[in-house]
Amino acid sequence: MTSFLVIGLNALGRSLGRELYQRSHKVTLIDISEERVNRMCHEIPHVMQVDSTERAALEGLGIDKFDHIIVCMGHRFEVAERTTLALKDLGAKSITNVATTEVRASILTKIGANRVVTPGLELAKNLAVVLGDSRIQSFTYTGPKVGVAEIMLPEPLTLPETWRALLGECNVVIGVKRKDQGREALTSEVTNLAGVVLEVGDRLLVFGDPDVMTAKLDKVL
Repeated sequence: MTSFLVIGLNALGRSLGRELYQRSHKVTLIDISEERVNRMCHEIPHVMQVDSTERAALEGLGIDKFDHIIVCMGHRFEVAERTTLALKDLGAKSITNVATTEVRASILTKIGANRVVTPGLELAKNLAVVLGDSRIQSFTYTGPKVGVAEIMLPEPLTLPETWRALLGECNVVIGVKRKDQGREALTSEVTNLAGVVLEVGDRLLVFGDPDVMTAKLDKVL
């Protein structure tokens, strides 16, 4: 069982706390707001009202005993800075911070955060791909220029060699999600999809550059 301390019970902090707890981890939640603490105390056993900018308050939690600490105060940057510095000084094993800009992410990394995530920026990038091409139902960047897309098929299609070749130049088909199945039928090689008949509503799972993906789709759909 891994132990987590989540600092800051905004929407992200609350959701993260719930998810970790449901995965059977040991979770402690803290926030300076009594109202926010009261909103979570009936869901998770260890929820406390604590001012994370007060070193003595943090020290009383036994910071060095937690496996991971997540600071969810992206919009309160100065407080996040002070909290991160204190956590590092108190021997935190692993600190994950949430930032709203790349500049803030860089600063938090320099002062001791082991990982900094920018969910708002990442969501915007992913959503821009989806909104820009109606055939792409979802997209998640896994690197600066590549990611995984779910491509909805507007008509039945058999995966011929030409189709595979068009996607295979710069993108890789990694599986198919059937419209009547909750789970993806993944395949490790593109060749495994040869001859597969895809129905309307099925989705291809494709890894690659979204711009190249769109250009290739224009040729076959």
